[in-house]
Amino acid sequence: MNSSIKYSPLALIAIIIFVVPLKAFGQADTLSRSGKENHDKTKLSYQIHSLYTAAGFGSNMIYLGSTISHDQPFYSTGLIYAYKNSLFASVSASHLKDVRPYVAYYSLSFDYTHTFNSWFDISADLSGYKTAASLQERLFSDFAFLNLTTGLDWKLIYTKLSFGGLISNNSLIYLQIRNSRYFQTNEFFN
Repeated sequence: MNSSIKYSPLALIAIIIFVVPLKAFGQADTLSRSGKENHDKTKLSYQIHSLYTAAGFGSNMIYLGSTISHDQPFYSTGLIYAYKNSLFASVSASHLKDVRPYVAYYSLSFDYTHTFNSWFDISADLSGYKTAASLQERLFSDFAFLNLTTGLDWKLIYTKLSFGGLISNNSLIYLQIRNSRYFQTNEFFN
């Protein structure tokens, strides 16, 4: 009996992701494990940088409620760099079956978050999206998105004020105020 196994790109990616463990950078607190209280900044400098990778696939890429790949498979990859867990830069790319060029859709984004104290925080985001020319007619053209947000915690209500804009052929701006009723019950009556 002669049997042969055909490997598709999908199967190869699945084997790499789920079978082969890749350890690039361990995220361990070396000071607490060793029991030493050494606060030398030169020895801790490597802990302020983080690098994350991503790879994935699916049977139908859906973005903002619309199917991008028209029930065809897609493959994606991404890379995220973080500095002090507050400044992030990421890039992602996706390949859609039967779409040329090979990278049909990719994005680049930057994000900054900072919490000043228990009641005030800010964040800023800038993202850019690039779509292959063959997809721009049925989906969307290239665009960038800018968002600035501040949050105020009033103990009973958390207020989030966002100002942003879409930078494209038809640029738009928005201002949004949202209130949520989040509070911690064990501290509410103190």
